[in-house]
Amino acid sequence: KIIALFITLSWVSVDVFSCSCARMSLPAAFEYYEFIFIGRVVKHDHASWIDENLDRFEFKVSHRFKENLDSEATVYSHPSTASCGFKFEQSVEYLVFANIPKQSGSGVASHQQSGFPNVSLCSPTTPTSPSAAELERRKVMRYLEKFELDI
Repeated sequence: KIIALFITLSWVSVDVFSCSCARMSLPAAFEYYEFIFIGRVVKHDHASWIDENLDRFEFKVSHRFKENLDSEATVYSHPSTASCGFKFEQSVEYLVFANIPKQSGSGVASHQQSGFPNVSLCSPTTPTSPSAAELERRKVMRYLEKFELDI
């Protein structure tokens, strides 16, 4: 039975996708990304294009570093972090690096082919303020520093 199962499974092909990023320096990222701004998420909903579901995030823009954006900007991201989707939180302010990918053809998501600005985990996008977990970690570390023993 085990041999039959092994033979059966060896005939089955499964495609597995996961997020894999090559981080770039900040100067390279500044050159690469078309839209760089600081903004607060004011709306999150979902959009669909050609059998693909995406997260759509609307931002109230407070600072622009590239491109002449209005006071509002909309970016898209894949809903799954396994597919490099970025998970923005409502009402949180972010430094956003978004791009409309220049590549086309197979392997490029339909929303990228359609020219919509998107954000991924591979971009240097980050919240502008530390998270509650980071603030708590800093508090704990400051407290523990009083008790640190020399080795």
